[in-house]
Order: sequence, then structure tokens, then C-alpha cells
Amino acid sequence: MKNSKDKPKKQGISLPTSTQTETTYDIVATVVELVPWIGGAVSNVLAGMSMNRKIGRIETCLKFLSERVEDVRSEKAENFVKTEDFEDLLEQTLKKVADERNEEKRILYGRFLLNNIAMPEVDFEERSKMLRILEGLDPAHVELIKAFLQIPTPRDSRGHWGSSIIRTLSSRLPNYSEERIIELVNDLEQLGLTADLAGSLKTLMTSDGAVDLRSRVTALGRRFVDFLGRE
Repeated sequence: MKNSKDKPKKQGISLPTSTQTETTYDIVATVVELVPWIGGAVSNVLAGMSMNRKIGRIETCLKFLSERVEDVRSEKAENFVKTEDFEDLLEQTLKKVADERNEEKRILYGRFLLNNIAMPEVDFEERSKMLRILEGLDPAHVELIKAFLQIPTPRDSRGHWGSSIIRTLSSRLPNYSEERIIELVNDLEQLGLTADLAGSLKTLMTSDGAVDLRSRVTALGRRFVDFLGRE
């Protein structure tokens, strides 16, 4: 784990002349004004980045974060955002946001930062690992893993034979074709987020086995969802 000693933070907004565009100033000023306890870290990171047309992508992420971060505020969270660990994580994440063209994915990065602030006790290696996983996923993958974790209703579990996992997933994700769901499942399995699914998606089984899919999500998968769970 990296040394998380606090380091002095700049007060207010102090950006290099070459980056002091009106857009950049407005974004940073908004964050600092609304949530000053994380504004220092945001200002420091943006000051060291090249501000160009990609700033609009960063704004999407920061807007999401600033609108929700007060919900996770605590003394431990405030102390965490003053550390080098958080500033490094913030910089890594915003660089990925700047290169991300998909707006839904940029929102996922915002949720990732929010939940990192909400979990100040997690070590840096774990945070970095989850960021690498997120980078390789689409919003559809996240929808799928949450479909696996959905708690079945009594109406779902009827005990008879003839159901299948793919049928359950198709009902929970009606906007995706069966072929797309199978492709997404394979991706999750390769990353170790789900398990015991190869060759069994279309296998007929009792409805209990087909609708309660929570055990198919690995410990790694559950930890990953924790970083995106708070909406």
C-alpha cells in the first residue's frame, strides 16, 4: 500500500496560464464552491492536465460527483481526499474520463470516484485493481453483473423444471439480445467476475436454480460492484 500521508494542498484555484480557459475555470469553481472539501484535490489534478476539447468529458464526471458527494461525507472521507492516494486515483480516473467517448461510461467513472470516497479504508492496490477492471468494461457489463445479483421474488421461484439462466437474464435485460448477453457473460467470466457459467446458460434446470444467480458472482465480482453500487 502506498504511503497515504497528507500533503499540503493549494488553496482555491491555481491553474497554469495555458489552462485557464473560461470553461475550465467554471468547472473547477463549481466543484470548489459546492464541495470545497474535495475541491482542492480536483483543482490540483486539473492544474496538471492539458485542458482541451476533452474537458467537456471530464465535466460530465465531475458534475455527477459534485451532485452526490455530500451524501458520503464523513470525517474519514474528508481526511482521505487530502491524501496522495486519492489525488493519484483521481488523476488516473480523470485521464481515462478524458479519453472516454461514451457518456454512460463517464458516469460510471463518476460513480467509481464517489464510492472510493465513501470507502476510505480500502487500500490503494485494491482501488487501482478495480479501476483497471472498470476500464475494460462497458455499461452493459455492469448491468449484467447487477442482473446476476438481483434477488429473486417468490413469484420467480416455482421449483419446476424447464427454466434456464439465459431465459432469466433475457427477462432482466430485455433490451439485449440473447447473443449479446452470452457475449457479455463470457467477458465477465474471463475477468473472473462470474464463474460456473460456461456451457450452462441454456441448460434446463429448476426455476430456483435458474433465477437465483447470486452465487455465480465471484468474491472479486462482488467487490467490484461495491465500487459502483452507490448511485
